[in-house]
Amino acid sequence: MKSRINFITLSLSALLLITITMFSCKKDSDPMEPVPTTVAEDRENIQTTMDNMLVCVEDMTQARSIDIFLRDMLDVSDGEALNEEWAENLSDGFEQVFDFENIDVNQRFNIVYHAGVYSYNLSTASWSKTDATDNSVTLQFPSSPEATSNNMVVFVDRYEDQQITVDGEVGYAPNSVHALVTVDGQRTFELNIANVTYAENADYEIPVEIDARIFMDPMNISVKVDRMSTTEYKGNLSFSDGSSCDMSIEAELELADDDFENLTEESLVKLHAKLDVGDLTVQSFAGLAELLKIEDPSESEINSLLDLDVLFNNVKIADLEYDETEENFIIFYKDESTESAANFVDSFLEDMEIIVREFTGEW
Repeated sequence: MKSRINFITLSLSALLLITITMFSCKKDSDPMEPVPTTVAEDRENIQTTMDNMLVCVEDMTQARSIDIFLRDMLDVSDGEALNEEWAENLSDGFEQVFDFENIDVNQRFNIVYHAGVYSYNLSTASWSKTDATDNSVTLQFPSSPEATSNNMVVFVDRYEDQQITVDGEVGYAPNSVHALVTVDGQRTFELNIANVTYAENADYEIPVEIDARIFMDPMNISVKVDRMSTTEYKGNLSFSDGSSCDMSIEAELELADDDFENLTEESLVKLHAKLDVGDLTVQSFAGLAELLKIEDPSESEINSLLDLDVLFNNVKIADLEYDETEENFIIFYKDESTESAANFVDSFLEDMEIIVREFTGEW
């Protein structure tokens, strides 16, 4: 059966659509400590953060990696890849020289077995393979239908895996990978998985520790998951381009047991979360685990369980509460004045839709 593995997906889209979601919370019974900002300044800081996120989204749509992968290679427009036929033809020829059957039979990718330099010949529209000087896999091909040379190079020089069991069946999963994509000699994409540890205490093995970094010019993405015990975990996901985009999500999770095969909402004992967008922070230290166990929580259940704070430069500026009648979230400032979060979020989403409409079409 023809393999559906498409090597071009190594260079998948990097469009980063960042949506700030306001959560609800129970207001503290004790008044907030005085802070050196006025409510007007707090509002301005929230609005500035939203504006900066729009700049981030716009900058990303104009990023070099987006130009190469979405515009040149796939020609994505209104949610469709207009160069799909070209990409499929390129992939079809590659299947003639790359032994996908070996992967299907052994259920694993063996970098030593597949080592070599795979080059596309634009004149004959065919692929060829030559031996590699080391245990690496190199793909050389044009980055778009208009390219006149093999200006895109995919280089994989590290791939290690380990045997795991899922649903009683033995398979293999990666625990160390390094792959680099260059276009016209310039680094465009890089994946560095330093370590992935899979659960060793269950028949249903899932990643329980991850240390990975992704570069998608100009965005750096970091994924870190640490296992504190068989039931306690800490995770961090961060994005940064060194300019307009700076975002991270942190979480702490505690499970009732390590029976990963039968995980449900009831398995959650504790879930803490923290979202940082620039200098703005939304955090929760209680109630998320309990709330996720309720199928259709009411306004009172949401606001009694959650305790979420809004901070700016690590100083608390507001609480959040859900209003069922308005079907929206309400910001409670330190002077007890209130405002709908829709005043910030709705315009942000409308503006973001305009920015990314080129790729997604109308929402």
